[in-house]
Parts: sequence; C-alpha cells; structure tokens
Amino acid sequence: MKSITLKLLIINSLVMAAFVILLFYQTYSRTNERILQVVNQQAALALQFDLSIRQYVGNVIRPAMYELINKDEFFPETMSASYIANSIFEDVRKNFPDYIIKFSSDNPRNPLNQAGPEELGIIEKFNKDPGIKYWEGQVVIDNRKYLAKFSARRMVASCSRCHGDPKDAPASLIERYGDKAGFYRTIGDVVGLDMVAIPVAEIFKQKQSAFLKLSFFSGLGIVLFFVVNILITRYLIIDRLSIISKHFADIALTKDYRQIQPMALKGNDEINDLANNFNIMSERLKESYTFLNEQVDKSTAELKMEIVENMKSEKRLRQSEEKFRIIFKTSPNVMTLTSVEDGIFFDVNDRFSKLLGYSQKDVIGESLLDLNIWNDSKDRNRLASELKKKGLVENMEVVFRRKNGQILNGLMSARLVDIENKKYLLAVIQDITENKETDRAMRLMQYGVDRASDYIFWLNSKADLFYVNNAACQALGYSRKELLSMTLTQIDPHVTMSAWPDRLAQLSRVKSNRFESEHRTKDGRLIPVEIISSYIIFEGKEGILSFVRNITERRQTEVALKESEEKYRNLFETSIDAILLLDPEKGYLDCNPAAFELFGIESKKQLLELTPADLSPKYQPDGSRSSEKSGQSIKKALKSGSNLFEWTHQRLNGEEFFASVLITRLKIKGQTLLQGTIRDISDYKRTQEMMIQNEKMLSVGGLAAGMAHEINNPLAGVMQTADVMSRRLSDTKMPANIRAARKIGIYMDDINAFMIQRDIFTMIKTIKESGRRMAVIVSNMLSFARQNDVRISSHVISEVFDKTLELAATDFDLKKHFDFKMIEIKKEYDPNVPQVPCERAKIQQVLLNILRNGAQAMQEAKVENPLFIIRTKFNKPLKMVCVEIEDNGPGMDEKTMKRVFEPFFTTKPVGVGTGLGLSVSYFIITENHGGEMRVESTPGSGAKFIIRLPLEGKRA
Repeated sequence: MKSITLKLLIINSLVMAAFVILLFYQTYSRTNERILQVVNQQAALALQFDLSIRQYVGNVIRPAMYELINKDEFFPETMSASYIANSIFEDVRKNFPDYIIKFSSDNPRNPLNQAGPEELGIIEKFNKDPGIKYWEGQVVIDNRKYLAKFSARRMVASCSRCHGDPKDAPASLIERYGDKAGFYRTIGDVVGLDMVAIPVAEIFKQKQSAFLKLSFFSGLGIVLFFVVNILITRYLIIDRLSIISKHFADIALTKDYRQIQPMALKGNDEINDLANNFNIMSERLKESYTFLNEQVDKSTAELKMEIVENMKSEKRLRQSEEKFRIIFKTSPNVMTLTSVEDGIFFDVNDRFSKLLGYSQKDVIGESLLDLNIWNDSKDRNRLASELKKKGLVENMEVVFRRKNGQILNGLMSARLVDIENKKYLLAVIQDITENKETDRAMRLMQYGVDRASDYIFWLNSKADLFYVNNAACQALGYSRKELLSMTLTQIDPHVTMSAWPDRLAQLSRVKSNRFESEHRTKDGRLIPVEIISSYIIFEGKEGILSFVRNITERRQTEVALKESEEKYRNLFETSIDAILLLDPEKGYLDCNPAAFELFGIESKKQLLELTPADLSPKYQPDGSRSSEKSGQSIKKALKSGSNLFEWTHQRLNGEEFFASVLITRLKIKGQTLLQGTIRDISDYKRTQEMMIQNEKMLSVGGLAAGMAHEINNPLAGVMQTADVMSRRLSDTKMPANIRAARKIGIYMDDINAFMIQRDIFTMIKTIKESGRRMAVIVSNMLSFARQNDVRISSHVISEVFDKTLELAATDFDLKKHFDFKMIEIKKEYDPNVPQVPCERAKIQQVLLNILRNGAQAMQEAKVENPLFIIRTKFNKPLKMVCVEIEDNGPGMDEKTMKRVFEPFFTTKPVGVGTGLGLSVSYFIITENHGGEMRVESTPGSGAKFIIRLPLEGKRA
C-alpha cells in the first residue's frame, strides 16, 4: 500500500466508523433507558394510587361503615376495596384503553376479577415465597407485550371475617355472592393481585422512528466532514509530496549528476523546507562529483603505466616457477615449503591436504606451531638440531597430528634451499601410519588373547592343539608346551578320533556353533564348560578356533536358583494371603489361589485380562481417585523397594472391603516386577471402629447422667414458678389476687390488661414450653446414661417393623407440608428369620428414630421420589438377626458418619434437634440388647443403618 491518500482514507474511515458506532450505541442505550424509566414511573404511580385507594377503604371507610350498620350487613359499593378501586379505575381505562389496571384473584367473588393464565402464574410465585410482596417484569397478555407491576394482597386477620369461614361472614355478603367464591382463605394466603400493565410495543416503535431520523442526519453530517477532511489533506499535503516524489524519480534516471535542476515549490511550511534543503544538497553534490571525476582520470593514467611493467616481470617469474610447481604438486609424498626464519608455510602440495586434512587455505601464512601439527615437541627439536649440524635430514621417523586429531606416522627428509635470497625448508614426508597400526594391532591382539579370562585354543584338521593362551594352561593345569603336544581327545572325553572328521565337516557347514561339554584337567577332574567353536581357513589350511568358559559356578547357581524357586512356589501357592505378581507397564502376570477366593476370580486367564483399576472402587475413602493414588503407591515401592499401606479393594461382584497391602519390588530374569501381598482386614476395621465408638459412648454416659440430675431440680422449680406466676397475674377472680390488688390501690383487670398489652403471658408461655422441652431432653439423657430393668420377650422382627411403620405414618408437619405417608416403603423380609429376644417398645423407639431422621433428611433435600428399603436377614454363623434400613436421601460424609452416634451431635438447626435420638438408640441396641449398630453412607447416595441382635439375648 504505497498511496498516502489511500492510507489516510482507510485510517479516517476506521476512526469515523468507530465514532459513529459509539455515538449510535450511546444514543440508542440512553433513549431505551429513559423510555423504560418513564414507563416504570407511570406503572409505579398507577399501582401506588390503586394501593392507596384500597388502604383508605380498609383503614377508614370500612371501620366507619361497621359502626353505622349491622354486623350481618356488607355493602361492596362502600366497604369492598376491590369493588371501589375497580369502579374508580373504570373511568381511567376509558381515557387510557391500552393500559390494564385491575384486581385479579384465583377465586374472586366478581367473575370480572378472575385471574388469567399470566396472573395465576404470578399468584403461584407469591405463594411459593411468602417473603415477596411485589413483582415486576414484561408479560404477554392477549398476544401483546406489557411492562407490568404486581402487588400481592395477602390474607390478614382483619380480612378473615369476609374471606375465612362462610359461617363468620355477614349474611348480606352470603346472599349476594354465595358461600363459595372468596372464602376459605388462611392467614398469609395470596387473596389476589393488584396489577398495572402498560403496553411497550407502541412506545418502542415511536422510539425507533425518532432514532432512525437522528441516525440519518448524524450520518450525513459525518460523511460531509469526512469528505472535506480528505480534500483539505490532499490539497495541503498529498499533492505537494507528489511533486517532490516526481522530482526525485527524474533525478534517479539522470546519468550525469551535474545536470540536476533545483526544485521549485510554493509555500512556507515543513514541506517547503524539505524542498529548499534538497536544493542545497544537490549543489554540493554537483561540486563533489566534478572533483572526483578529475581525480579518477589522473589515477587511471598512472595505473596503466605500472601494469605494463608488472606484466613483463610476471612472465619471467612464471616460467621459472612452472617447472618446480609440477614436481612439487605431483609428488606421491607430502611436500612442504616453510620459511626457516619463522616456520610459516609458504606452500604445501595436494598430498599434504589429503593426509593431514588441511587445505592450502588453512595452512598458507600459518606456522607449524600455530597449527599444532607436531604431536611431540621432541621431534621438532631433533629436526632443528640435525639441520643445524648437517643442513639436511634423511628418513627421520616423526609423528604428526592430523586436523581431526588422528596420528600420522611418517619418514621425513628435509633440506635448506634459497628462493629469492630467502632461506626455506623443503620437506618430503612418507606416510608409514598404516604399517605402524597393523603392527600395533597384531601385538595388542596377541596380548589380549594371552590374558583373556576364557581359555582359547586353535585346532588343526587332525584335532591337534597348535596354539593355547595362558587361561587354558591355568584352567587345565598343563604347561603351554604340554598342551601343544596334545590332541583334543585327550582333553574332552566326549570327542573320539573316529567321530572327529564328521564333526569337522559339520562345523565347516554351519561355520560356528555353541554347546556345553566337559574338560579333563591334569589331575583328572572334569569341569563343565561352554564352548564356542568357529571354522576357519588360515594360510590355506583348515582349522578350528575355540573359546572355552568354565561354567562350574553357573551350574551351582542354577541348582540353587531352582531350589529357591521351588520354595517360593510352595509359599506362593499355600499362602492364606492373596499374592499378585504385577508388571508396572503390562499389568498382572500371576496370582495364587488365595487371590481367586479374595477377589472372586475364576481363573488365571481372567486375572490377566484385568487391570488394577478393576479391583478397586473409583474413589478411596479419603476422596482421592484410586487410579492416581495406586500410581503413587507403585512409584514409592519402585523407588524404596517396598510399600505397606491400607487400601479399599473391590471384588468382581462390586463388593468393597478393607485390605492391608504390601508391595515389594522384585528382580526376575533381569526384569523389575512388583509383588502385592493383600490381606482382608474388614472385620478388624469394623471391630476397631466399634471399640472406639463404645469407649466414646461409655465415657460420656456418666457425664450425661450427672448433667441430667443437676438440671432436673432447678428446671422443676423454673416450670413450677412460671405456672404460679401465670395464675397470679391472669386469674382475676382469685381472692388472694383481688386482695393484693386492692391493697396497693389497683384493679386486677388493669393488671391483666397491662400483661396482655405487654405480651407478658406469651413470654410466660414460652418459658413453660422451653421448660417442657428441656424436660424431654433430660429424660433422653437419663435414658442414654442408664440401663433400665426391662422385660425381655421373643418377637418377630418383621411384625415389630410393621407396627413401627404404622406409628411413623402418623408423622405430619403442617409448616413444611411433610407427610410420612408420601414416602414409598419397600419391604424385603426374609421369611426364615427366627424370633429374637428384645424389649419391643425400645426396639420400636430405635426404628422410629432412624425412620424420622431419614424422612426429615429426604424432605430437606427435596428428594423427588423418597424411598425406604426395609430388610431383615438371619446370619447363621453369628446367630444374629440383622435389620437394614436404607434410604435414597442426601447421605452423609465420612466426618458426619463417624460422629452420628455421639450424644448432642446434630446437623439440624438450633432448637430443632437435641442430638440424642441416635445416641440413645445406639445404647439401646449395644448396652440393653448386646447387639451391634452401624451406618454406611456416601454423600449423594443415601444412608443405610445396620442393626444386629443376638438370638441368645444380651450376654452377661
């Protein structure tokens, strides 16, 4: 984008567009906000006017009418607030036909006040939330959108005569409207709605028309401003810059800068200053260009003369050097030419570059010391000494370092020569590195073979030994001379001379083989060996190269390992703990029979198809994911060698159980594996928790008894005193009260009126109610703390349950709209459960406590389909009758579950629960009946209470 005009056009367009959008958005928002504010004010004013009329009728006109007429009479025209308000607003609706101002009810006396679907929905909202008095918002009535305000008219005590029981209503009201419509209201119910609705569609239509006009004229003005701005910018800046640009373009095409013309531009601003400065610069450029041309012409003439002389000298020099260059470059040996004075390379041939790895560019102008070519400074000093003595060196063995760091061994011959009156050293070097390396490799190989830990020998085609190393002599107990005079058949008892040709022929076909055999030592012992033999042809003759290793220790290790594996396998198979073998990357590899029984696995094949996640629930009791936590446990075992921890496992049938897990790191055949030893500790955990709970209950039992006795006596005094106060302050006919009042000069009726006015009797009543509640708490505390002498008899536990459910069905909470009958009861009674000795009333108290707690929890959590599942079972091994009560309520977290049987612990608000119900129930089962009681629950999954009662009754 090279045009400044286009750039300015785009920038101005973006700025103008942003400005226009912001302007239109602000205008539209402010207009819309103002219209809604005015409409709200109008609706609020109309609604307040309606409410003021109703308030005046209810507070002034109606009481005045009741003083003038009989109480059995009622005149809606003067006494009904709805009637009067509707009559007044009838004239208002004539002048404002689009406005809706009305009173509507779900059961009106006047059919014209019947609430439509929209009003019925608003009435439902007010009924659901008694705290709401007003509601406003947009509604659609008869397919038109309105901004509406609603005021809830709730039933109060003063309205109960006309809207409560028809028996209490004025006779004239019954005659006029009947005894159905408008009656049977209770205190707090929504009787109807005062409603004001203003149509918003027409208002917003007018707003949009005005907004469009404003937008048109605003946009037109902005476009005019935009065009004028572009024209002025073009005239003042763009056109003048175009003149400057064209002048520069013309100069660029000029070949002779002395012909540059000055720039003519009108004006007196920064652009004009730019043109003037350019004119000054062009004049100086002309002067410099003229001077430089003169200097170039002069220098060119001098240079031509010098070139002619140099060309003649160079021709002679090239002829003399050509001969030496051919010899120097084509030599098969390394040749170098260095300055004697400073050792700097003057020239090297191609062989130098090939052998040492340096190009001519790398070495010319550099010295031997700079390039660090000498491997040993002693070689350099020896060369200098010989040259100083004789002036030449012949076949001196030297060592150089190549560019890549490798060593070059060479024979060096050197001589001093004069070139152009300067001393140079001409050196010729022959590469002998390969010969040196071959000789060294041979010696190194011989050294390694002689000192190898395995013994090595060479055999010829006749099975004769013609080479053995030191290890062979030491292993077999012979000297080298003795072995070289022997054949293989004298060492290996499994080889015979008759079978040797076939053995040699077979080896010639396979080239190499590995096998185990035995060799006989000089003292007659047989040692087990492993042999690797290779067929070779050396100097045109057949032979065998054998590498032999003594495997006595390996054989002993294998025997010991086999015995160890036998012991481990016996322990593995007979262990009562489940043992699993795990590859950290591939999964399970093996398990013992105890693992089949513990996890419900049918076969080892089924185990190999499982992962550790299949044998654990999704989450552990602390809330962490089993997959993440098990990974941490495995990492710890891999790092430290072992890891002991407790874990919640899961059988294949989904049953969970507590386990003690020991993970041990093993190394088997070079592979790192993990062994998991698992023991079921579910019974231990349950026993541990029960012991903790029992100790906790017993420790607070004595405290509860002491507190109950200490509270009982002052509580009785408080309740008795409150009762006496009530009678002395309220009984206006008690002689003692009358005498005391006359003595101080007042009347008992005045005292009674004062007490009523100050609400003293209500306070006394509250004291008595609180006292009765405290008495119940004390009674529960005493029941919790002591064991009463009870009459034990045998009962069918399912019949006890059925009677308890009948009692629970009578539980009804009017405030919370709660009815126990709404809960579904699912019974799963085992018909084979025998009778159990127990105190029927106490067991019913326990069951009722659990049912009520569960019902209240489901009610508070608003469970849609509340359910109790009642189960009875018989545990033959333990000889105990088991009862389970399971609900689908909100459940409990682990912290609540651990404290649920503690005295005074409750999750209910203050004043709602005492926290003694379940603790008393726990002691009835465990102390009075010698049974067990526990709870299982998880948040969001309901709760299950489990009770076990022994058939023999409580043990002494």
